[in-house]
Amino acid sequence: MISYEALYAELNETEKKMNSAVAEAKKQAAAILKATEGGDLKGLEKSLGDMAAALSAQSEKLEEIKASLSSFDKTAYISQGDFKQQILDECEKQNVDVKETGGNVLEMFPNKVTINPESQDVSVDKKKLSCLRPSALVSYVKKEQEKMGKASFNEQRFIEDVYSAYEACIALETVKNTKKNKVISASVKLTEIYKKLAPTSRAKKDYDQLNFAYDISRVYSSEGRYTKNGLLMEIDTSRTADKNAIRILDAFGNEYFLTTVKFIDVDR
Repeated sequence: MISYEALYAELNETEKKMNSAVAEAKKQAAAILKATEGGDLKGLEKSLGDMAAALSAQSEKLEEIKASLSSFDKTAYISQGDFKQQILDECEKQNVDVKETGGNVLEMFPNKVTINPESQDVSVDKKKLSCLRPSALVSYVKKEQEKMGKASFNEQRFIEDVYSAYEACIALETVKNTKKNKVISASVKLTEIYKKLAPTSRAKKDYDQLNFAYDISRVYSSEGRYTKNGLLMEIDTSRTADKNAIRILDAFGNEYFLTTVKFIDVDR
């Protein structure tokens, strides 16, 4: 397996030595100025020699870094799946939920991480990152999730939006089922609700199903899931995942598969 951490350890050691050489060169540059101003030609000669040695060491370490980088096969690292596997391993270390969804896409609820082999970078949702170190990538996602958790969320507005979508679905179902003389179900698939909330390709880009799942997860554990007119938002779950289930994690990291929603009058 091609390991980024092995490369990091190698580069880090060399970079420390190069930085020491850079610091020494800066020190000698100051000494050269001081000797010149003070007329200390002996000191100037010594500092020039020390500067040359520091620059030589710096150049040597720079070449070592270039050689280490050249020996690291980025293409194979990504295409052979080593990068992806190390991301999965790092998620386990950092306790970040992750699911493989096929190909080069990983779901770190509620974020989607896409590995881009051609450009040799990654995308976290819509943002491209030039980051091939698994530990740094997972740490970044973890911080983004913490920010999302702290961000303001208008729960009531979301419930009203879901209710509006629900009413639209029920109205459509009423028309269809009246023609067929069928009984109308009060439950609507959450996937159908999402289609109403994001009806176009552009809308889906701005608000994908993971975003919807995250918003649903934020109201799922709430006890006050009521519309303004007093209807309770009831969400049904499934024991297993299927194409109509929406996977979420609650505030405690518990996994649920949500299937349908209905709004009921609890006073009746």
